[in-house]
Amino acid sequence: MRNITLRHLRIISAIHSEGKIINAAKALGLTGPAVTLQLQQVEAEAAIQLFERAPQGMRPTDAGLAFIEAAHAIDERLRLLQEEIDAVKGIRKGHLIVGAVSTAKYFAPQIIA
Repeated sequence: MRNITLRHLRIISAIHSEGKIINAAKALGLTGPAVTLQLQQVEAEAAIQLFERAPQGMRPTDAGLAFIEAAHAIDERLRLLQEEIDAVKGIRKGHLIVGAVSTAKYFAPQIIA
């Protein structure tokens, strides 16, 4: 399991969300064979099958679900880490909606800037 990468986890997650390897490949900007190879590498590394292959698509096994859950948890933790780093740097991201009367269009931009 030491050779599993973020890319591997994202590919597994994409296969699950897209249902088929070819759809996951398109979503990731890769080829079907590239995604298949990555999946085979992960399955070989883990020594367990992650998906049941069927004509209607890929269905995760229990091990596959564990990988998918780990992928989501890692992505979420990386997102939180980025927010923490941005806070340390003094960078804040968010959304602000401002409503103003029509005459405010003359002075509101300077106030907000």
